[in-house]
Amino acid sequence: AEAVLAVLLCRNSEAQPRERLIGLLWGDRADKQARHSLSQTLTSIRGAIGDAPDPVVADRETLAIDPRAIDSDVIDLLALAGSIAVPAAKRGMAWSEILAETHRVRAAARR
Repeated sequence: AEAVLAVLLCRNSEAQPRERLIGLLWGDRADKQARHSLSQTLTSIRGAIGDAPDPVVADRETLAIDPRAIDSDVIDLLALAGSIAVPAAKRGMAWSEILAETHRVRAAARR
């Protein structure tokens, strides 16, 4: 369950094809078994949250996280990263570089 949530959280509400998740997490299994594993995982997530709003937005083809239904450092970080103007030359940077740039910008703003 954690792996499914991690993949969806890191995509910041962007719908992910079920096929992608199946390939990433259960690529070593037969298609029917892999699909069943994804279904079981979604049932597990929904069972664990009880009466709280369902954080997973699902349709027949895709899955996504509803950022209003879940509180996550990943969502906060992606929102912060999206609020920083990134010059065209720096787009495509690795996450470690983005985090370092974010830290530099925040430190400069505090001065």
